[in-house]
Amino acid sequence: MESKLSCCKKYRYLNHKQVPSEFQELFIYTGYRNPNSSFRSCFKSIFCLNNNESINFWTHFIPFLICLGILVKNLCTNEVIKDYLTYPLLVQLSTICFYLLMSSLAHMLNCMSPIARHVCFILDYLSISIYGMGCAIAYKSYTLSTIKSSQKDKLFDYYILMVLIVSLIANVMSSTSRFIISPLQRSILRTLSFVIQYVFVNLPLLYRYIYFYHQTIFKNFNFIFSFLSSSSDIEIVHHDNYFLFKKGSDFFYLIQFLAALSSAFLYTTHVPERFWPGKFDIIGQSHQIFHITSFICSLSQYTALKYDMKQLIEMAHDQIFDRASFGYSTVPIIDSKISNSKIMAICLFLNFLILVYYYFKAIYFNPWNKSKIVNRKIDKGKNGHHKDD
Repeated sequence: MESKLSCCKKYRYLNHKQVPSEFQELFIYTGYRNPNSSFRSCFKSIFCLNNNESINFWTHFIPFLICLGILVKNLCTNEVIKDYLTYPLLVQLSTICFYLLMSSLAHMLNCMSPIARHVCFILDYLSISIYGMGCAIAYKSYTLSTIKSSQKDKLFDYYILMVLIVSLIANVMSSTSRFIISPLQRSILRTLSFVIQYVFVNLPLLYRYIYFYHQTIFKNFNFIFSFLSSSSDIEIVHHDNYFLFKKGSDFFYLIQFLAALSSAFLYTTHVPERFWPGKFDIIGQSHQIFHITSFICSLSQYTALKYDMKQLIEMAHDQIFDRASFGYSTVPIIDSKISNSKIMAICLFLNFLILVYYYFKAIYFNPWNKSKIVNRKIDKGKNGHHKDD
């Protein structure tokens, strides 16, 4: 333990005036690592709690290990592997693991160079785009499949295609924000990209509540809290042309929504460091809390979808579910059906092209390079890390 502490003492960190503008975070004044650190230095820094990125790393890497453990446990269950109705849930869980890992690596390696910083966080945005697509596939497979309505089929024919387009646009918006000098404009564009993707991905939830509670909406306002009393047991109620369920998933969807609101609030307001600049540089800053709330959001969503999956399996056993169409999404533009795996592959490929484009932009058309503030020289031996870096 003493050797680790002595190792951490070898590193001296910079304040916000000693790093280029593109490395600065709002209201964070100290604990910056040298912007030209080696991989070895970056790796060592995450075990030292005297810089402003260590907690950011661990607040997503520990959740990554938790989700990875859940994924491995599911993959080791024979019943899960044999029943293809569970595959969309595994896809959604895999995308959670992916974005948590990319975020962790981004916070660990972003100080290797200005270009590395851009690439790290663009990969982070890419993983969020992939995560949105994984959620959409799970919603399409479970949440929408448990609703028997011809109106639903018409409304959501374009759902997967729409989410694919919106996820790509969100990635482009987030990546573009990295090359905007103004902090306010950068924050607005990036936040807007996340909000747009979240709203479009979660349209099936909005439709389900409006569809199942539409009569109650006009009679009284108790429908808002009606799902809080739902049990985890599955109860199918036949009503005209659809099946109404009492869902244990409703409570977890509510937690997801509240966690998403909290995440948006923290990401946009930078509370608490906004009111006490420099006091939460190492621990307690909004981005660290944002990591925790975003993980709660994702885990609650996974749990809710697991309940929806169980209901779908129950429907399949009762022979009121069309297994033949499961795992495929309608694409009306080409008048055909495409498997969810192919859609995910297309999403990965197109997001990779976006990554390549912004990588070259970071090299050749980076507006930060033209800023006089960015060209401030840093004395590595005097103000930066230990000379062994």
